[in-house]
Amino acid sequence: MAKSLTVLYQSDDNYIKISSISIASLLYNNQHIDSINIFYCGYKVSQKNKNKLRSMVEKYSNATLEFMETEGYHQDFMKLGVKPWHGVYVTWLKMFAVNDIKTKDDRVLYLNSHTIINGHLDELIELDFEDNVLALSYDGLINSHKKTIGLAENDHYHNCGVMLFNLKKWKKDNIHQEVKDHLKIKSDYDIADQDLCNVLFKDRIKTIGVSYNFFECLLWL
Repeated sequence: MAKSLTVLYQSDDNYIKISSISIASLLYNNQHIDSINIFYCGYKVSQKNKNKLRSMVEKYSNATLEFMETEGYHQDFMKLGVKPWHGVYVTWLKMFAVNDIKTKDDRVLYLNSHTIINGHLDELIELDFEDNVLALSYDGLINSHKKTIGLAENDHYHNCGVMLFNLKKWKKDNIHQEVKDHLKIKSDYDIADQDLCNVLFKDRIKTIGVSYNFFECLLWL
């Protein structure tokens, strides 16, 4: 059976060079996957940088790249009164963009632009969501932060640098509208969309190993 992976990235023009390194690592280490379809939410990305990224992706016969229009999302965030992150809405883009991705896959893998992929991602393609909305790794954040967003100390807290969206459930249960309704009420989280996901999907997150989202502070846990 052919293996297919749909991937979502987001960044502004300043960070697209970092994204290119992540995408290169993704494609180089997963050439055995039949098709990798990358969707890129680029905020004010120059045509020059778009062309450079396209040229790199075209070197891999199993990969495609599509830039998504982001202006509409920005307008929606402003209408909802969403709090910007460092003055812009870039970090929020994935929460709306995932609903518009055209793919036959039942899942979408979001990757932070600075993520380095050093192995195969087959297990994520085959992962059983068990009816959960997302699959995420644990975050190493201290427990005191949980209290600021209404979670108990023994509640799980996950990192959103690598997110596996259950797209089938997202569409079926109209999670997009659920996210919008929540943002109308609250968006002023200290860690923006990551806090939102831990609150809104508290009991609907499947935990995956930290090997899928490993960062330095985990060495000290």
